[in-house]
Amino acid sequence: GSDDYMLITLGTGIGSGFVCGGRLIHGHNGFAGESGHMVVDANGPTHHTGQRGPWEYYASGTALGQIGRSQAQIGLFPSALSLAGSVAAITGFTVADALNRGDKEAERIFDGFCRQVAVGLANLVMIFDPERIILGGGLTDIGEPLRAGTKYWLDELTLGARYRPEVEIVMAQLGDDAGALGAALWSREAAD
Repeated sequence: GSDDYMLITLGTGIGSGFVCGGRLIHGHNGFAGESGHMVVDANGPTHHTGQRGPWEYYASGTALGQIGRSQAQIGLFPSALSLAGSVAAITGFTVADALNRGDKEAERIFDGFCRQVAVGLANLVMIFDPERIILGGGLTDIGEPLRAGTKYWLDELTLGARYRPEVEIVMAQLGDDAGALGAALWSREAAD
């Protein structure tokens, strides 16, 4: 086990939880963990929340699908179009399916996506200095390509990564069910 780790859930958006010194960080108002709304590009596009350039705009499952759709729309990702049937039907999982089939454009898209995931993680690593990052949420079904690609870019983007202890990245063992099980445990503990 570890007393200092982060859980980052990558799905429709990005959620997170931070444990420092064995204690879950709630924040003064209970809003700690809204890292998906952390601004990574102040000049970026406006998110549906009205915020400009939040991390989840670039690094969520929704973002991966949007990247795939935009590349298919301009003719650069024909395999996604044939897998999904239409541009509108392309999702993050369509990109992952094309990646698993060895599609070179999917590899390029996914590498850029992992870099965007790592941009946010590198900022959080500099703030929390965790021993481990656990990736959870729906995108964990992608598996090792997500872990390895994100780890590569995290090491490239984290200040002093070559001189500090390595930050381990692991996939949540419960996958997409982790959030629901955590909420159930939290409500049981709150009731006691």
